[in-house]
Amino acid sequence: MVESLPEAAEAVVPSFPGDLTIAHVFGIEEPLEYGRGVEAWARSAWEAYRDLQLVAREWLAWSSARITGRRRQ
Repeated sequence: MVESLPEAAEAVVPSFPGDLTIAHVFGIEEPLEYGRGVEAWARSAWEAYRDLQLVAREWLAWSSARITGRRRQ
């Protein structure tokens, strides 16, 4: 039997992906600057997807429990 993620039907990709894209860090060679750029992009994406954060956390908990054999019913 194939199991699906809980609430998968409710996950809707936002129309606006955030102020930054991963392209904003492309070509940055200095490691600290690159790290700051990646963090800024990640924060921008996380904010753009804020309405899905609860669903994402539930999916992570579900899959972690599934891997360890403690899946919630």
